[in-house]
Amino acid sequence: MSPQPRKYKYRPLRKDKPGSTTLSPEPQRFRLPNRLPGEFDDHPRIELTTESQDADVPYEALSYVWGSKKKGTVHVQVAKRNGAKDRGYLGVTRNLGLALQYLRYKKLPRTLWVDTICINQDDLREREQQVATMGDIYRHASRVVEWLRPEAGDSTRAFNYLKFFAGQVAMAFKRIFSTELDLKDCMLLVADLTTLSDGLNCPCNGSLHGRPDRVCP
Repeated sequence: MSPQPRKYKYRPLRKDKPGSTTLSPEPQRFRLPNRLPGEFDDHPRIELTTESQDADVPYEALSYVWGSKKKGTVHVQVAKRNGAKDRGYLGVTRNLGLALQYLRYKKLPRTLWVDTICINQDDLREREQQVATMGDIYRHASRVVEWLRPEAGDSTRAFNYLKFFAGQVAMAFKRIFSTELDLKDCMLLVADLTTLSDGLNCPCNGSLHGRPDRVCP
């Protein structure tokens, strides 16, 4: 009989003195997971490292919808640094499990900060402290990857409509105000207007789905 999988046990980020009730004033530290390489259908495995936010460590940050664990969870295996043995697993929502599946590299590890993995959700003090620094974490990332969900149905067509209308907005803005407007800003503006007006006037009815390669540089 194979041994039952065990849940990963986080090591504390803070270095409190005995009896201390305040967070350590030392430089802020945070966890960074390396998504280990593999084939598309391979079970997600990561290595977790701890870094100082003052350190110049390149990483990406993931922006995504958590989803509900009531729809099932995916086990992400946490490996030792040499990748030879697993320390345990972390249970994540199916949407995050899909994101890690699509965003893995085949031959190289990928350092991708993910809140629910990098923050011990069972440690209230750590969670409060880490959430307070999330703005800096996203700001210092080399880029933020935006994950919605796998491409499906008419999602590609919806994004093409969005890009087209954003281009029209950019041209109109330049004509009226004689000022350039970034295309990405226009796409966000059009997306907001689309939500308010109950969707794009196209067969997908404004339901925008994500592509695995959709990123914000």
